[in-house]
Amino acid sequence: MLEQAIDLADENGIDGLTMRSLAAALGVKPMSLYHHVPNKSAILDGIVDVVFGEMDLPSPRR
Repeated sequence: MLEQAIDLADENGIDGLTMRSLAAALGVKPMSLYHHVPNKSAILDGIVDVVFGEMDLPSPRR
């Protein structure tokens, strides 16, 4: 679900990522998303977690 949300945000911008557009991309009804996430903010938080998890951060200097 988060990968699809990232794809939609890349294609349409954050404003283009809606619960309705994400549900359509996943082939489900919009209300069914609320069984997994409380709101769009939770999806955005998940996107941030995924993106930061993919980043290679430099090692701290000692």
